Amino acid sequence: MSDYATTIQTLFESLASNLKGSVHYVTAGPYGKSTMLVPHVWKYAKSVRPQAQGLYVQGTDLEVVELDSYCANTEDEDHRTETQANIVPRGDRSKLGLLSYPRFHSTLANDETFAWLEFGNMVLFLDVERSPTVKGEMTIGFMLAKLSRYLDENGLSGGDVNLSIILLGSRYRQEITDAFAAYVHVDVTHLEWHETLSVSPLCLNPVQDPVEDVIVSHLFGSSLSEEEPASCVVIFQSYDAFSVSYLPGIETCEEMDGIQLKVHVLKEDSSSDDLGDILDETEPFVLCVEPGFLVSLPIPNVKAILGGFHRTVKRFDRNTSQFALVEVLPSEAELHQERAWAIKSLTYLESPPPYLTFLPKANYDLNPREDYARLEADVMRLCLHASIAFQDLWPERSPVPGLRLMHPDIIREAKFRLGMMGCLVYGSHAPVATDLGIKTLEYMENTEFNCLGSIQLANLLARIDTNTDLPLPVRRVLVRIAALTDFNPFFVTDEAFEALETHGEEILKAIENGSAGLGQREARTGHIWMQLGLWTKYTTESEVEKVIDMPMADGIVMRSGRGIAKVEAYVRGLEQRLGLPPVTNELADTMLEPSHQLLAFETFARAYLHQLVFFSTQDPPTDVVSMRRVRITRYSHIVNFEELVRRSTVKFPGICAVYTSARVKEGQFEVEELTLIPNLIFNRILASFNVQHLTALLASGYPFPIEN
Repeated sequence: MSDYATTIQTLFESLASNLKGSVHYVTAGPYGKSTMLVPHVWKYAKSVRPQAQGLYVQGTDLEVVELDSYCANTEDEDHRTETQANIVPRGDRSKLGLLSYPRFHSTLANDETFAWLEFGNMVLFLDVERSPTVKGEMTIGFMLAKLSRYLDENGLSGGDVNLSIILLGSRYRQEITDAFAAYVHVDVTHLEWHETLSVSPLCLNPVQDPVEDVIVSHLFGSSLSEEEPASCVVIFQSYDAFSVSYLPGIETCEEMDGIQLKVHVLKEDSSSDDLGDILDETEPFVLCVEPGFLVSLPIPNVKAILGGFHRTVKRFDRNTSQFALVEVLPSEAELHQERAWAIKSLTYLESPPPYLTFLPKANYDLNPREDYARLEADVMRLCLHASIAFQDLWPERSPVPGLRLMHPDIIREAKFRLGMMGCLVYGSHAPVATDLGIKTLEYMENTEFNCLGSIQLANLLARIDTNTDLPLPVRRVLVRIAALTDFNPFFVTDEAFEALETHGEEILKAIENGSAGLGQREARTGHIWMQLGLWTKYTTESEVEKVIDMPMADGIVMRSGRGIAKVEAYVRGLEQRLGLPPVTNELADTMLEPSHQLLAFETFARAYLHQLVFFSTQDPPTDVVSMRRVRITRYSHIVNFEELVRRSTVKFPGICAVYTSARVKEGQFEVEELTLIPNLIFNRILASFNVQHLTALLASGYPFPIEN
């Protein structure tokens, strides 16, 4: 039974009353909050408040464009309304303005465009994310800060202010209500809209029902008329995981008969053009919805929706206070999104397509509530953002709702590390972002040069960008190191790793012989220099077959053609962005004299200062920040650092290596992609902070459990 009428009536009464300010928080499933409730309420608002400015803020540009098209073209008169995509309505008050989070944020941040917002007489609809992100939390925080200032100047009880805010979400989030109460001093009224419509998952066993067979049977199991759109199967998995795990098996199925399967992808930065390509597809296809794509969309002729897959994501590891990759079950929010796709398919279908999950029934019913884990894993970026915008990270004083979700110890640790990285300095009352910090945030959010949003890589890029004292050859080398760290186009084969114990020296020599330049000279230092040596060798070879997967270094190493192409574009694009002159000779232009090489080492080490492993003759490898043991597998590095320490004739307590990747596996913290940093570099860094020991500089203050 639906209670939509009751929900709408409450909103109507509020709009028609003489209340000078009201905030309603409507929570509902995927029943039509944007396509039914918003047009319905806006039409009524125009009838009782014809001079009110109307604005609807959604998460992405893609949602804005799609809703604008829907409102203009729907055959349902109740849902049709005049809208303006990506424009704040000025003058003509009949249209509802549609803005994405980023565009609304930029409108608030600019004094000229902020003046276009007429909070004195406005009906504002705002989507609230089910699983909060930095983008969404900062947009709400910025709006509350601006709104608070406006109301302080005009007074909510004054006759000139009539502001109605309607929040729309799929679940109630208390921290949103608390932030509104603290900053706008208005009570939030929660309205729940229920419908009987639901979709239940059909739990499959991947052994009895292989994913490949399920996809093929639904895509090609029935014939289509010429008028029908192309058949589609939606799978909630990254394209990389799908192409490795299932695509080869699908293309060898008898039913395919040599047909190459079409695969489309929706990811975090997908545009309306990408969606247009999907809607225009004429052949059966699989649609991969990647974890970063948080929108639910109606797609014609969906034959099945496949979900419940494990996924590898970044998480804050409470046992080490580090940020690591971990394989997890889909969270409650992610399962909600999967169901929402099935329900929204009713736009085109008479009944929902089957929702097939490969999560066991017991796990499905007890799935983890990790709705906030994504934001917690991005706490460094959130704190840097909030410091730049509000100069305050104390949750009760900050307008950013997401900070209220964070344990104070996590915020304290994030502030400490940002300070060590040169992103924050501490004023009399609160941390203040430095120029390096502002540039670091810029590169954190630049997916062209930081596809995983790594703060360490962003800090490295910011140092290359802002430190104009770095000699040109050093900047060139660091640009290549950044690109190779982001994409890792060269990888040692499993066979070579298996043979390390008995043929380690031969394998190292083969890699050295297959390399060139500075990276060849430093190949025994570890991962990033090996990558650089192989890259330099690659760039000096003939142009024949460069873009395909090929073995190198006597078959010890494989190069990824796809990765190579990405690194080439990255290096070219970043050097243009930085204004570096074109390279005339890759080998000569990236060779460094000893003093310049130390500068490159130091710049790299300062960016990755909180990702260090200490090797000594007395103790197992240890993470410097947490002082926890780390697991080093034979697939972690080609250089045996433990053996290097044992064989050294120089008396020192040990050596440190940077790791650029880490994961938690079977409860253990594993580090990967290790690169040795000379002790001389750490002496320089310690001297700059006026401390004597790395642990004194870097030891975590987060209260993780004591190790037995």
